[in-house]
Amino acid sequence: MYAFNYGYLEKKNKPTNINLDCAGHGIGLNASQTLCLITNIPLIFGDLVPEDDLHWHLLLLLLNIINIVFSYSITEGMTVYLKHLIIEHHKLFKELYPSKNLLPKHHFMVHYPRCIRKIGPLIHIWTMKLEAKHKFFKDCVKNFKNLTVSLAKKHQFAVAYHWECLTSKAVESGPVKLCLLETLEYAEDISAYLHIDTQATVNLTNWVNCGVEYRVGLFVCTSTDENMPVFSKLTSIILHNGKVVFVLVEHETCFHDHFHSFQISESIPRKVLVLERDRLKHFKSFDAQMSYGCDSHFYVVLESCIV
Repeated sequence: MYAFNYGYLEKKNKPTNINLDCAGHGIGLNASQTLCLITNIPLIFGDLVPEDDLHWHLLLLLLNIINIVFSYSITEGMTVYLKHLIIEHHKLFKELYPSKNLLPKHHFMVHYPRCIRKIGPLIHIWTMKLEAKHKFFKDCVKNFKNLTVSLAKKHQFAVAYHWECLTSKAVESGPVKLCLLETLEYAEDISAYLHIDTQATVNLTNWVNCGVEYRVGLFVCTSTDENMPVFSKLTSIILHNGKVVFVLVEHETCFHDHFHSFQISESIPRKVLVLERDRLKHFKSFDAQMSYGCDSHFYVVLESCIV
């Protein structure tokens, strides 16, 4: 598990040592590390678990619940589906662990579908950002002498430093290099989209950050096909007239139930897309990962549904 490649985007949330003997229900991980671990467990251990294992099915039920609860857009039909997932999850939990009591959090889950229908996706009111703010104060504590004054001063220094270093650019990027368009792969597609000659020059960079980091080699969702997200690989990032333009290669996508992830493979013939960031189906970027077993396919793991 510690040797598993969680990808570039999750390297900060990679789980540390897990303590299974600690008191209570925790395993010694914070919220981000726990989410990273549980979404990647199918790829880490999936090749070792039989298809009909009920404990594995319980995990997959929980992951399906997480996908809906963490979604930024949810239909009414998805809330009905969520209700039945939660019922099935709780029933199976009691069948597999009859001596274990359901926790208050399990009860809260029962109310999620009704809450979503009333106030919208729960991702907009989650407390992860508040927990991140608490972490600053917890890391600052070195001694408890005049604690409130010490924390207030350190917080003022941190805010002042943040504003001093805050960039006025809407888009941050890596080093930019000028390239002749005709020397690039897919030059004809880029030329047609940008309406420039292949003899012109373009600004290339390896990464941009527009609130979300996009990096060459990562994947983005460019469309959906029969409710199945279609992922495309970022091959080039072009900065043109103040706009971020992506050059992408579309991949065929199918959902792998046992690994609870999307298996991707380059489409044949190769389909090239050139589009601006605002035209993506989903704003996030994703890593392509491999199963810890002998499977040579690449997979995209999602923590939320794309509709």
